[in-house]
Amino acid sequence: MITLETRLMHTPDILTSEVDGELVMMDVDSGTYFNLDPIGTDIWRRLESPASISELCAALQRDYDTDAATIQRDVQAFAGDMLKKGLLRLAD
Repeated sequence: MITLETRLMHTPDILTSEVDGELVMMDVDSGTYFNLDPIGTDIWRRLESPASISELCAALQRDYDTDAATIQRDVQAFAGDMLKKGLLRLAD
């Protein structure tokens, strides 16, 4: 389960390229492609260095006009999906 203390980082060997503000990604191991919208791209960039869900949510709340509960719910869902797909991993 993903909590506010869960620390995440990029999975190695994910190729990325930005196209019109959106990130296109490829998992080299599986050959699967993924596309992130501009907010997903922003979250991905913020995880270039390991960060906790709470750190990530606080940073996003400073930059987006959305309430904390919505940001937390959306970030946890995004992180869970990215973990399942193998694009993010738990940081030490």
